Amino acid sequence: MKILNYMNESSEIPSQTRYDFDGDIDRIAKSVSSDAESVRAAVRDLESNGFIKFSRAGSVTLDFYLDHKGMHHKEMRMLESRERWKERIIGFALGVITASVPWFLGMLKW
Repeated sequence: MKILNYMNESSEIPSQTRYDFDGDIDRIAKSVSSDAESVRAAVRDLESNGFIKFSRAGSVTLDFYLDHKGMHHKEMRMLESRERWKERIIGFALGVITASVPWFLGMLKW
């Protein structure tokens, strides 16, 4: 997430800023206190998770830039977390209801 924060904060217009793998990776690595290879791996991971996009010419990657999800990664993370908790609460409530049905039916027989 440090890389996404850097990409969002290093430019006035983050959605239009392009980063190349040659010159910019070293600058990003220095700003996030990491090495270039770790940043390259993180950038590939961010691309596979939809946070950034690659510009390609055939099989050659030219540069990368923030996608909508990457520009708003904090909000997206919050929404995903909220959705996860909602699913957990619904699952718990349904489990309690399911477990209570036999008890309730037993009370009706009296």
